[in-house]
Parts: sequence; C-alpha cells; structure tokens
Amino acid sequence: MNEQKIKEELIAAGATEDMFEKIDFAKFEEIFDNASSIDDLCRKMKAAFPDFDEDNFRTTIQAQTADSEKIEELSDDSLEGVAGGSAGSWLNKNKDWIIPVGLILAAGAAYMVTKYVNYRKEANWTAEKLRPKLVETNKIQPSAAQINTEAKV
Repeated sequence: MNEQKIKEELIAAGATEDMFEKIDFAKFEEIFDNASSIDDLCRKMKAAFPDFDEDNFRTTIQAQTADSEKIEELSDDSLEGVAGGSAGSWLNKNKDWIIPVGLILAAGAAYMVTKYVNYRKEANWTAEKLRPKLVETNKIQPSAAQINTEAKV
C-alpha cells in the first residue's frame, strides 16, 4: 500500500487533509504490510500512533467487509467465463447458431465435392469416348514432326 492509496482510504473514512501532517506514512505502510491479522494491526498501530482509535477502526473495517462477505456461488459455466473460458464453454454457449451454420457449411462442402466428382467423371467419360477418334485422326493425318522430316528428305 503506497502513500496515495493510504490517503485515499483515510479520506474515504472521513479524515481531513490537516490530519495527514501528523502521520508518518512510511511507518504506516510498514505496519500495514507486516501485520498478520487485524488484532496485530491494531496493536502495532496503537503502539506507533497513540491517538489511534481502535474501536472506530474496527467498526469501519466491519462495515466495509460486510458488503464484501456476500459470497456468490458460481456455476461451472460462469466460473469458466470468469477464469478466461474455454473453447468448450464458448461452443456450448453459442450452439444455437453454430449448429445451423455448421450444417450449412457441411452441405455446401458436400455439394461442391459432388460437383467436382461429377465434372471429373464427365471429363473422363468424354475422354474415353473421344480417344478412339483421336487415335484414328493421328493415323490419318501426319504430325508436324513427320511433315518436317518428309520435307527435308
């Protein structure tokens, strides 16, 4: 706890600026950092600062901690969200729209694969059908290489 935080806490508790002149903040910070319990803190504060009002301090601490003692039980999903979450919790939370989108993508991928397979089948069928004609055409018509060799001879 630094001096600025201590001043803010004291102002929130009702202290005034002129009271800060009497406080040794380095000593105050050391006491707060080294205290192991509220009783230890009060004992050290009373020894260091004779004007320390232990009863008022304890009352203020109890009032501030009353609100913070409200414990909320978190569900596993809430706990994962607070702790940073996981892919599983995100998927579970968003499954209402992820499932339809996934199905649409899967259907689109299946359609595209089917189109590609049908295209390849048709191309192969056409190639098989035209292959005999190509062989006949090559036998009848000489190739460019044959024409060039015949012309040179």
